[in-house]
Amino acid sequence: MTENNLFQKINKVKNAIAKANLKKSWKNGFAHFTYYELGDFLPLLIEQCEKVGIFNHITFEENKAVLEIIDTDNPTQTLKYEVPTCELELKWCNKIQALWGIQTYSRRYLYITAYDICESDSFDAVVWDWDKNTEKVEVKKLTTEKSKERLENFKKECEALDLNNAEAIERQLAQWRLLHPILQESDQKELSEICVGMKEILDNKKQKQWQ
Repeated sequence: MTENNLFQKINKVKNAIAKANLKKSWKNGFAHFTYYELGDFLPLLIEQCEKVGIFNHITFEENKAVLEIIDTDNPTQTLKYEVPTCELELKWCNKIQALWGIQTYSRRYLYITAYDICESDSFDAVVWDWDKNTEKVEVKKLTTEKSKERLENFKKECEALDLNNAEAIERQLAQWRLLHPILQESDQKELSEICVGMKEILDNKKQKQWQ
């Protein structure tokens, strides 16, 4: 075993990330939990991997994404991680934009898994806050007719949105966080599907700023 084999290098990168006290930049306004975007940790990850001699190679295959970690000092030494993928159909965006969203999510989860980047348990957060809100906060829902009307207006705003304008996307997402709790349950689901895709487009734009 050499002094700096691949597994030792990975541990050094994990240690550096753990000590960096990274901040999560995205907050789910409805469920009240935060999570990492790629831009929160990827610059540091790239820096540390270059420092120790690691190259990360991500490929997308049928129904899965694969991260191969390669030792640049000994390229025959590699380690692979995989996550499943699925098709994402969003009415307001085209297939290429939906694909970007899938790939961004996959990349984020691969890096978080491989380098033990601590992430909130979003499922527990949603359940906990839901119990809290139903006991202590009475949310006045819109009528079925008004709920559908507000959803349709929001969808029209999304269709007219300039997807090259990150600030406009962020404003629309802020509107979603206010609108979601007061919609009827069936409309909430469709609203969330729209905003997941919009969030991924925003993540891609932020990522390109430092690439």
